[in-house]
Amino acid sequence: MWLLFWIVVVFLGLVVPIGVVIYSLVVGLKQTPLILLYLSIAFELLGDLFLRYLILKNGFYNPLVPAPAYYISGKNIGIR
Repeated sequence: MWLLFWIVVVFLGLVVPIGVVIYSLVVGLKQTPLILLYLSIAFELLGDLFLRYLILKNGFYNPLVPAPAYYISGKNIGIR
């Protein structure tokens, strides 16, 4: 999971689009290839989607000890 975060979210989702923006500011927007801008947008969306996936995947509570069957069913069967 950490490899997905560093490669997809940080590098493709942040570093590449920021690099394309800096490149287009230095060279000029007319000189920047259109495919580079489209790839920057695609990588930004991919990084955002993977960040959301990783937050939801790692935020899911998975208990070490499973709950008893009577607790999961929602019915109180009266354990005494």
